[in-house]
Amino acid sequence: MPKTHRGRRNRERVIQRIDRHWAEKGATTATVEVDQAPGQYARMKANGKELLRRLEIDYPPETRLLAQAPQTSRLNIMAPSLTRELKPGLTAVLRKFTDIIKPHAQAEIQHIFEETQAAGIRYPRPKRGSNRSETPALHLGIWEKFRMKPKITNESWKMQRTSVRALIAQLCTIVSTEIAPTMVGILGFYYPELWERQQKILYRVRNELGAEFEEMPWLDFKGAFFAIAIKEGGSEINHLDWSDDPKGLTWVAPVGTWRGGDLKTIEMGLQTSIGPGDAIIANMREIVHAAAPVSQGTRITLTGFTCSFLAKHSV
Repeated sequence: MPKTHRGRRNRERVIQRIDRHWAEKGATTATVEVDQAPGQYARMKANGKELLRRLEIDYPPETRLLAQAPQTSRLNIMAPSLTRELKPGLTAVLRKFTDIIKPHAQAEIQHIFEETQAAGIRYPRPKRGSNRSETPALHLGIWEKFRMKPKITNESWKMQRTSVRALIAQLCTIVSTEIAPTMVGILGFYYPELWERQQKILYRVRNELGAEFEEMPWLDFKGAFFAIAIKEGGSEINHLDWSDDPKGLTWVAPVGTWRGGDLKTIEMGLQTSIGPGDAIIANMREIVHAAAPVSQGTRITLTGFTCSFLAKHSV
């Protein structure tokens, strides 16, 4: 299979640049150890109501007081695991990085998002019984939900007006050229086995979509993820991202100016603050999560993910 990246040295340079930047800013890293690894609901069938019912039993309201995770520049949340030699160890189940989205890119994303709303961007019809949030999400990129072949989402192009298509291309170009390369470097450095998996998916996407993909370079997120969900606010109801690759990782990166909106992870007993330009990476197919309400301002959330069927049919 042809290589789709420039090798380990290039990824290390990305990480070195990030580390150097954090060091110059006096950034600190906090590590939190939780007693139990999340994932006890990961094997459930996709049923949001059943998940909420089980959470009510396992985590009664009086036990749901969450501890605030350290509000440092970088954060590692570690959980018990077994090594390949079946020895007890710790695995990072969530990492937070800062300054992943530069201030100028944050401003451009927020401005373009607001323009898409004014231009009448079309959202898909909400799923029956879906109640994660009061605001809809737009899914841009590649997935494989309804057929055995990679597909550009209708929301990315087909269902949009010409004026909106141009705005989508501008927004995704920022993600593709200014955000995704840094995330690729982080994946390659911290998660090399997963990065190899992502490359296989990328190879299949490029091979099967061919010219259609080449004509829309703004939808090439370099293998960091293959689709982004963009929405105002967050998903306030506890849920799992059922459609995500169960062996992959999801990125969550907000932009804007707001109060509230912390990430709540009930299984780990933690509430994590994510500031403008920050990004967290975790397996959101395994970790039950929700967003605290945004009490003031505007928060636009970008969630980068890989569709489960796309991954399953690629590796």
